Parts: sequence; structure tokens; C-alpha cells
Amino acid sequence: MNIILTEKQISYATEMGKKRHKYDSTIGARGAYNISKKMNSTATLDIQGCVAEYAVSLLLNKEWIGFSENFQNIESDVGNNIQIRSTYLPHGNLILHQKDADNQKFVLVKLHNLPNVDVVGWVMGKDAKQEQFWTEPVKNRPCYMYPSQLLQDMDDIETHGDKQLGFDWG
Repeated sequence: MNIILTEKQISYATEMGKKRHKYDSTIGARGAYNISKKMNSTATLDIQGCVAEYAVSLLLNKEWIGFSENFQNIESDVGNNIQIRSTYLPHGNLILHQKDADNQKFVLVKLHNLPNVDVVGWVMGKDAKQEQFWTEPVKNRPCYMYPSQLLQDMDDIETHGDKQLGFDWG
């Protein structure tokens, strides 16, 4: 499923990513899952995540908290139970880790053709975390690599338990 972001929407998500990065730098936070986050580097990973999260929130009309200093208490990226994973690779797959929640939905977003965003599909954490998908594509970063072609269609994502919002995100 595709969504085309406006310049204003991309700018907003970019600012949220920069705020996340700046705050992480201030508190000395390290990137998750052995991803190196050099505190003086660009905010690319944070921006990528924010653009993907924002796109899905717009597509599904669900709550998204772009930035919070209380990020440890945020249960999901979008709505009440949706986690977003993104890539700039046109043939990228969904990456999950052992500590990822079994009972949350994981959505793969491809950003290689901005402002066109490809929201590929989704899977429940427990369904993606199968031994056959366990790999170590990058040294010291083992993960589940769930094939994008196995993801469920976004039209089929269940919305039970997610907060529906009735306002325009801009």
C-alpha cells in the first residue's frame, strides 16, 4: 500500500527525528540492537524511523507520538500495538529481535522512493519469530529476517484495541 507524503509532512517527521537524535545525544543513549549511533553523526536513523512511523499513522489514522522524553513508557510506535520497521532498500525484509513483543503487529515500510512511501505489510511478532528466519546478516547483530513477500496485506490489519483519531495530521 502506498502513501505519498507532502513536503510539509516529511519536514514534520524529519524535525521529530532530529529532536529524538538530539535528546539521545543529550542523555548518552545508544542505538538499539547493536546499531552504532555515533552521537556526533547525522540523525539519519532517527529521521528514517520517524518518517516511516508518521506515514503509517497517516495511512491508518492512528496516534503517533513523534517525540517524547518519556520514550521508555511508549508501548508502540503507532496506535496501541503497532511497531514500525523501515528500510531504504527496495528489496529489504522485516527485521525483528528476540526481545520484540510477540503480541504486537510489526509493519515494514520502504522509503527508497520518497515522497512515495511503500507500506509493505504486517505480521504478528510471534509469527515472524520463527527459527527458520533467524540469521546474522551483520556481525554481532543476530535477528529474525522475515521475508517481505510473506507479510499480510495492510488492508487486513486489524484495528481492535488501537485508538482511532478523527483529526487531520497536516
